[in-house]
Amino acid sequence: MKKSVVLILVFSLLLQLVGCYSSSYITKDEFLNSKKGDIKIVTNDNQTYNLKGGSYFVTSDKIYLDSQGNYKINPYSVSYISLDDIKEFGKKEYNSTNTTILVAVSATIISVLVLFFSSFGSFKSS
Repeated sequence: MKKSVVLILVFSLLLQLVGCYSSSYITKDEFLNSKKGDIKIVTNDNQTYNLKGGSYFVTSDKIYLDSQGNYKINPYSVSYISLDDIKEFGKKEYNSTNTTILVAVSATIISVLVLFFSSFGSFKSS
């Protein structure tokens, strides 16, 4: 029984570490045309901003940071970032294919290990 719990916890940790999301870099046009979710921005002077969906809004040439919404203090030293000053846009996207494969393979491995340990335990006690 303890081994089953340990295997399930290992599976849960693996799922947490690997995760269901993958990061990818997108272009400026892809960013402007996409749904605005969590993004990571790297500016030309190598400043990094991790912005949550809903904590910023975009106009045609700037990203305005909403410092009043979710924070008691402004975590950023600026109130907007010019789109021309941005070197990289990073976006986390849900990857259902990798998640399904990970869950299926992990469940199979856990099932085989549980069956192996349970049958091994019954041979040992005989």
